[in-house]
Amino acid sequence: MESEFGSFSKKVTVVSFLMQLGIVMVHMDTDHFFELGTSETFSDYLCQWISKLCFDGGTVSLSFFMICSAFLLCYNLSKENMLEKFRRRISSLLIPFIIWNGIGMIFCAVYWWNTEGFDIIFSYIPFQFVMSRYCAVMWFSEALLFFLLFIPVILWVMRKKVIGELVLFGFFVCGYLEWGFLEKNILHQYIDFEIYRFLSYVPMYLLGAYLGVRFSGGIISEKYNRWQVKLAAVLLWAASYALPGSFAAYCLTMFRPLYAWVIIDKSWLTFRLRWWMENNFFIYAAHYFLILAIVPMLCRIYSCVITTNVFVTVWRLVCFLIITLLSEMMGWLLIRFAPKAYRLCTGGRTPKL
Repeated sequence: MESEFGSFSKKVTVVSFLMQLGIVMVHMDTDHFFELGTSETFSDYLCQWISKLCFDGGTVSLSFFMICSAFLLCYNLSKENMLEKFRRRISSLLIPFIIWNGIGMIFCAVYWWNTEGFDIIFSYIPFQFVMSRYCAVMWFSEALLFFLLFIPVILWVMRKKVIGELVLFGFFVCGYLEWGFLEKNILHQYIDFEIYRFLSYVPMYLLGAYLGVRFSGGIISEKYNRWQVKLAAVLLWAASYALPGSFAAYCLTMFRPLYAWVIIDKSWLTFRLRWWMENNFFIYAAHYFLILAIVPMLCRIYSCVITTNVFVTVWRLVCFLIITLLSEMMGWLLIRFAPKAYRLCTGGRTPKL
C-alpha cells in the first residue's frame, strides 16, 4: 500500500501541476485590452473555441483541487488522527492565507496609489482581509478552511450507505439549480458572493470526501486502470459538451476532473519529479499579482493597434508563458535564498532543488 500511495502521490503532484497551469491560463484574459473586429472567419471561431477551452480548463482545475483536497483529508481519517490532520490543514492553509493577503494589501496600496481605490483598500481592513480581497485567489484556502468545520458531519454522512449517495445527489441537484431557492442579498453583497461561490463547489468537495471514504483503496491502487475505462472517460468528456442545459450535462461537466485523472496513466510518470512541478501553491498565489502588474504593461504595447482574434489568442499564450516562468523563477529564488520564507508562504510545501 505504501508503494502504491507513493506512485499515487506522484500522480497527484503531476496532475496538480497541469491543473495549476489551467488556472493561470483562465486568469490570463487579455481580450479586454484590445479592440477586436467583427469578422466571423474560421480562425475567429477557432480562437473563440480556444478561449472557451481556457475557461473550461480553469473550472476543471478548481474542481480537481476541491476533490483532491477532500479525498486526501478523508481517505484514512479516523478519530485517532482527526485532530492531527486538522492541525496540519489549518497550518498549511491559514498561515499562507494571512501572509498572501498581507502581501496583497501592500501590493494593492502601491498599485492603486493616488486613486479612489486606495481609500477603498484601507476601509474596513478586517473585512477585506477575511473576504480575501487583497489576494483574491486565496478564496480557495478560505473555502477549504470553511469546509473543514463540517468534516465530522461529512465523514459520518458519507460512511452511511444509501444516505451518503442521496445526500451527494441532493447537493448536485442544488448545484445544478445554482442554489436559486435561497434568498438573495441576505448580507453584504461581497459576503453573498463568497457564499454562493463556496456553495458552487460544495458538490465537488463532497464528491472528493465520498471517494475518499468509500473507494480510497481502489483509487490509490488504480484498480480501474483499463483501456475500456479510459475510453469511457474520453466519451463522457465529449458527451459533457453535447447535452447543454440538462442535469445530466451538469453532472458530466462537474466530473471532468475525474475523466482527466482516469485518462492520465501513472505508468507514464516514469520521470523524476522536479522542483518546478511541486511549486504549485506558490504559482497559484504569485501569478495573481504578476498578472495585475505585468500583463497590462505587456498588452499596452499593442493596445493602439487594430488586432485580430488570432493575434489576441497567441498573445494570451505568450503572456501565459511569461507569467508562468516568472512565477517559477520567483519560487526558485525563494527556495534557494529564503527557504523559511518560502515554507511559510506555501504552508510547508517546500520542494527540493
